Amino acid sequence: MDSRKERAVMPALPSWGPDLSVGNPELDQQHRRLLELARQTVELVESGSDLRETFHRILNDITDLAFQHFAAEEEVLARNGCPTLHEHKAEHDAYLEQLTRVLYQGSTGVDDRLALAQLMRDFTEHHLRETDLESKPYLRPAP
Repeated sequence: MDSRKERAVMPALPSWGPDLSVGNPELDQQHRRLLELARQTVELVESGSDLRETFHRILNDITDLAFQHFAAEEEVLARNGCPTLHEHKAEHDAYLEQLTRVLYQGSTGVDDRLALAQLMRDFTEHHLRETDLESKPYLRPAP
């Protein structure tokens, strides 16, 4: 693995802060955890280490949390009558499809760390910063 090449395409992930909060403590906690897992993925890619067990642990943690988080988020959006729920759900489905592909590849011995790091980077930069924050009024917790 040429870590110099991978390092060049992995810009720093944002730090958690109030600017990333959607105003829902449960969803914010899940976002924080996903951001931490994204950071661990990028660190693994940048290290160039052959840590298969670590990669698979992170991949499994991301997969489990992504399924839980997307279901929780969609439930909140539906409850609050979000007019863009269909588009939001389609974006979740696309992320889950990509994640499932990386998970499948991992089960066949192909550890595509860079693909996972890029997927998590896209999730952070696009989905969290744009899609979720634009839906913030519809992500409020139940009274």
